[in-house]
Amino acid sequence: MGSTTSPDSGRFVSQEGLSTRVNGTTGGPQHASRRFALSAAGPGDHPLIHNLLLSIFHAPSADEFFAQLEAPQYEPPNRLLIRRGRQIVAHVRVAHGEMQFGPLALPVSEAWELATLPEFRGRGCASALLEAAERKMAAEGALLGILRTREPAFYAERGWVVCGRHSYSLSSTRDILSHLGAVRQPQRTLLEQRTHPLNIRLWRLFEQPALMRLYADSTQGMFGPSVRSEAYWRWLIGRHGYERLYVAIEGPDRLHFDTALTPIVGYASVHQGRIVELMSAPGYDAAPPQLLARACADAIERGFHTTRLEAPPAHPLHQAIVRAGGEHRYHESDGGLVFMAKALRPIELLERMCDVVHQRARDADAQRSYELGLLLGGKKLLITATRRGTKLIRGKLGRSYLACSRGALTQLVLGHLDAVRLAELGRLQPSTRVALETAAVLFPRVPLWYPPLDALPA
Repeated sequence: MGSTTSPDSGRFVSQEGLSTRVNGTTGGPQHASRRFALSAAGPGDHPLIHNLLLSIFHAPSADEFFAQLEAPQYEPPNRLLIRRGRQIVAHVRVAHGEMQFGPLALPVSEAWELATLPEFRGRGCASALLEAAERKMAAEGALLGILRTREPAFYAERGWVVCGRHSYSLSSTRDILSHLGAVRQPQRTLLEQRTHPLNIRLWRLFEQPALMRLYADSTQGMFGPSVRSEAYWRWLIGRHGYERLYVAIEGPDRLHFDTALTPIVGYASVHQGRIVELMSAPGYDAAPPQLLARACADAIERGFHTTRLEAPPAHPLHQAIVRAGGEHRYHESDGGLVFMAKALRPIELLERMCDVVHQRARDADAQRSYELGLLLGGKKLLITATRRGTKLIRGKLGRSYLACSRGALTQLVLGHLDAVRLAELGRLQPSTRVALETAAVLFPRVPLWYPPLDALPA
């Protein structure tokens, strides 16, 4: 996801109801071919779109572009275009999915490959496409728009805000192996000595159900990972953004064609010395370090002298890598790349969050009731959390409320920043101290993290 464009302005001819802006080109019918027209793509546009993207990004590869066309839920109209006559001058792709957010699966849409040919920048092409993409996302059910970019200023001017942090640790591959080898296992009991150790090997295609189960169990209750259907898993594996995928087997490595009997207790996806996803079953604490050790051993053979582990911020392997002389990085920007989000339907998002807010209120004080007003662009909203439940009341505000923009609300609700920090930044204004204290309970910071495997190209 990203853009090579800069802030721009302009007007466009509407096609298929995607835009209501009219081209500012003057002149009669002879100038019609010079107008900019915004429309959805069709199947016949794919070769021209690929050439456009190659000319701007030098990517995607032919394999990756074909993989995009094979993705679940993909349809040619998911790409929005701006044409000048028969020429495609700008493009954006919209991808629909769901994001795990605690106990919820939130419908989200991602914006990818927003791009304009250099000779047509500064005429409003990128702005018009982004605006049309947002309308399409909201109309097709998404509550949130998500993207990643190295041009955050462009999106910030259009209401997008940074949401999510990179989380990875890295160190010398040999130092990691040395540290893992020096860690002694605790003395086993006689019963434990009879059990078989874990075996680490490359995975087999028929073991996909085991990966699906491990991923679903590991990401349950997390904030940020995509919800992967069986069809999405098949596509992700077929896309082959990883180079190697290791599995941890409990006991001897036997061939189990019955997926219910497959004793896989962990897996790790690796790409060029970078572990892009590592999941393990509860109760198998030995699986992650053994998978890391195998990945490091193979990395040395392949000439990678540094190993990088992508994992949620609280993952215990981060500390193991730090103790091996490495470092854990957890920050918004990595090499200029940031994650950004926009609440497309903020009131509906708040309503979807009511069950989560209710549980937070009960965990804080099961006997207490909470009220928090939100003044959002002139709209009054009141969240009430009692022992019976939590609801959102429209048209009411209450005495303790927060006045904020849609961007500040997005960061607050998604847990990227808490109310106190947003107030310090001047991005929301509390009416009382109680409003800040209540917001701290109902909308705390959470470790919003996106696994990188979904974004790796073929």
